Amino acid sequence: MKNAINAYEQLLDAFHYVLHSWLNIKITERGNLEAKEMTAAACFLLDNLYAKEDVGAELSVLVASDLGKIYNPTHLMDKATEMRVFMSGDDFSLGKSPIRDYIRFVAKTEDSVVKCYADNAGKLVVVYSDMLTNLVVEECPEVHPMRIAELIFLVITEEFGRLYREILHNAFLALPSAPYFLGVEEAMERIRKENND
Repeated sequence: MKNAINAYEQLLDAFHYVLHSWLNIKITERGNLEAKEMTAAACFLLDNLYAKEDVGAELSVLVASDLGKIYNPTHLMDKATEMRVFMSGDDFSLGKSPIRDYIRFVAKTEDSVVKCYADNAGKLVVVYSDMLTNLVVEECPEVHPMRIAELIFLVITEEFGRLYREILHNAFLALPSAPYFLGVEEAMERIRKENND
């Protein structure tokens, strides 16, 4: 299976894991479809920037099957372009949103987290997590935005870290954002250990 196709399935699983196992919430069918579209756009960029397997056509077929009647290839490309524009700007980190606020909060004690802005590998995760978080915050206003941001950021970062390792192998550690991925991985191990204890 090609990397971006695998990533689409794994990232959607990770997102639903956050919703059901960590936050214990549900989002609407519209929200689920939007999340699939965001995930497809992120996976298109993952392929374009790192996997280089030219899976655009295969990914489109998969997403068309998932989205059904609302599938719009132009809208999907617009979403990928929107993500890419956010990634190319140096000022994304300065904006206000639950994810960016969470990163600023964590950066007070964990220096490595700001490395998420060091390259496209990290920026893709942050922009994708930001969009997912904003979607869930809109759909579930009863849940504190920082709680949603924290869990989506941690789980999606961990999943992307695994995907980048599979794609880049040893070159993963040479990424400027690698300390951020490794730091989140350690944090998730601590959280799981605390939950098990």
